[in-house]
Amino acid sequence: MRLTKRLKIPINICKKSINRIVSFLRIIKFNLIFPFFESEKEVNVIRRKLIKNQSNSENFSFTNKKLFCILEQGNAINNELTLKRKKIFDTEFSDVKRLNWENNKDDELADFFSTNMCWSEGRSFLYEKVKGKYEFYIFIDDDIDIKLVNGSGSDVAKSLKKQLIKYQPIHGSIPNNAWPKKYFYNNFEDIFIMKGGDLCLQIFRDDFASIMFPTWKHGSGSSMWYCQFIAHILFPSQSLYLNNFRAINTRHDPHNDFELNNYSKPKEVINYFENKIKQKSLKSLFNYWFEYSMSERILDKGKKFKNRLTLSLLNELIEKEF
Repeated sequence: MRLTKRLKIPINICKKSINRIVSFLRIIKFNLIFPFFESEKEVNVIRRKLIKNQSNSENFSFTNKKLFCILEQGNAINNELTLKRKKIFDTEFSDVKRLNWENNKDDELADFFSTNMCWSEGRSFLYEKVKGKYEFYIFIDDDIDIKLVNGSGSDVAKSLKKQLIKYQPIHGSIPNNAWPKKYFYNNFEDIFIMKGGDLCLQIFRDDFASIMFPTWKHGSGSSMWYCQFIAHILFPSQSLYLNNFRAINTRHDPHNDFELNNYSKPKEVINYFENKIKQKSLKSLFNYWFEYSMSERILDKGKKFKNRLTLSLLNELIEKEF
C-alpha cells in the first residue's frame, strides 16, 4: 500500500509534465509549420462569395426592441454579484435574467429554474426564454464582474449601451482575466478583433444568436468555440473585444456537469464541429483554435458585412443542412 501511495505523486506529476510538453509542441507546430497561407486563401474565397451574395438579404438595422439582456446562470443562492448586476443593468434599455440550474427556489434573484443541465444547455435554455426580445444577448457566468477600465458604478450600463450601438458587433466579448490573459492589460483602442477567448462572457447580436442557438453539441469547455470561429472567419471586423471594459472572474470554479447525460467532453465537441467544416485548411485552423488565438497571427479583417444574417450564409463554410 505504501509503495502504491508513493507512486501516485510521480505519476500525477508525469501526466502534468506530458500535457505541458504536448501543449508546447502544438504551439511550436502552429507557429512554425501550420499552413496559414492556405487558410487565408480559403477564407478570402468564402468572404468574396458572402459579399457578392449579400444583396439577397435585407440591410441590418436596429428595431424597437430593448438593446441588450445579460443572461447568467449559476447555483448560488442570492448571489451578491447578481444583486449588483441587477442594480446596474436593469434599466429602460437593458435587463438581467438569471437561471438557477440547481432548481433552488430559495434563490430570490433567479428568474428561471431548472435542473440536470450541463453548462451549454443552460445558455440555450436562457436564450429560448428571451429570444427575439433584444438586439444583443450577453451571456455570462455568475462569478463574472463587469467593470469599466476608467470609472465605476452606474456608468457601466450606459457605456456598454454606447459601445453596442456604435460598433454593432455580430459577436464579441470583453477582455478578461481568464483567457487570453495577455489582453487584460493592453494599449488597443476602444475595440479590437477577437479570435478565441474564455466563454465566461460572450456577446451575440440578435440575428447571429438565432443561427448559433441552440448549442450544436452540448458540454462546457470549448462547447461554444464554434460561434467564435464562425464569427471570426466570416465577419472578423465585427467579432470584437469591447476594450473599455474588463470582465473579472472572481471565483474560477471548475465545471461540474461532466456526469450529466447530455455532456460531451471538450475534445468531442471540437471534433464534432471540425468535421462540419468544409475546407481542409480551416478544419486544421479550428483544431488549433487555442494556439491561433494565443498567437500574434491574424487573418485579414476583410470587409464589413452590412446585411442581416441568415442561416444560408453558413453554407460556404459548414457541412450542414440549413
